[in-house]
Amino acid sequence: MQEGSFRCDAQRARCAKPGEPLGTGGEIKNLNSFKFMQQAIDYEVRCKIEQIEDGHAIEQATVLFNPDTGETRAMRTKEDAPTTAISRIRILPPLVIADEW
Repeated sequence: MQEGSFRCDAQRARCAKPGEPLGTGGEIKNLNSFKFMQQAIDYEVRCKIEQIEDGHAIEQATVLFNPDTGETRAMRTKEDAPTTAISRIRILPPLVIADEW
């Protein structure tokens, strides 16, 4: 990171309204700072919640984050890619942390 060569991708989990089947996931590519990673994830969460609440299907896609606008944009879709790493991610149970902890 000291050399300015930090690059990472963030996986977007599959999401849905409670009690409904999970939709598709996705990924945010080529992030170059922790700040931009957080901004991109925050944007994707808000965007996907709005899409689900408006009744739209979530498309499995790879997106890029634009730090100037604070938004993501589609880079490519993965409609016909059932064997991608995203489809192999296990569904984790909800994490419940006890108040005592």
